Amino acid sequence: MQRLVLFIAMCSLISLSQAETEIVLVKEQFIPKYYSSPGYTAALYKIEISSKHTGFITQLLVEAGDIVEKGQLLLIIDETVNKQSIEQVKKEVEIAQVTVADAKKDVNNFERLRKVQSVSEEKLRKARLLLARSQSSLLKAKAKLIKTKAATPYLRVKSPEKAQVVKRLADAGDLAVSGIPLLYLEVLEPLIFETTIPVQWLTKLTKEQTVKINLNHSFAG
Repeated sequence: MQRLVLFIAMCSLISLSQAETEIVLVKEQFIPKYYSSPGYTAALYKIEISSKHTGFITQLLVEAGDIVEKGQLLLIIDETVNKQSIEQVKKEVEIAQVTVADAKKDVNNFERLRKVQSVSEEKLRKARLLLARSQSSLLKAKAKLIKTKAATPYLRVKSPEKAQVVKRLADAGDLAVSGIPLLYLEVLEPLIFETTIPVQWLTKLTKEQTVKINLNHSFAG
């Protein structure tokens, strides 16, 4: 019996000696802390859609909740008046072009006749003056046509970004007044996450610190 006890005691001492000589490596690492706080996501950018021209809405192509792509047509303002104006100004340009062509012919004829003293200098001067006035009228008519055509894109209102329609304030047939909102959009990217945190957490955060947020899925932001 004494031998058995002695043997057990010796085994225990050997095990203890081996345990005392084990080397344990300590690794320093960051241990994240997780806090729970209610919050919500929201669009960083919001867009107010309005018309630059007053007119009746002939088509309103979106509803609240719709997702629209960048450049997608949202609504159309009555283009009838604008189209009529364009046609009228085109005729003014055509008339001015004919007048300039006739005035050039007169100047050329008077210059030829003046060389042989068949026409007075005064008539030649008046012909040149008429040509200058005709050319000026043609330039004004062309500028007016450009300005009239420039209104066309504003009658076909498109989305400037990929967004969601969050509010619709008008219907087809309504009068769109310049500067008055017709639609509100929220740009889909980027989104922001808003939450409130206890005051004691503020000491744990630094400016522009990147944190991991867990929603339905995880993302860094």
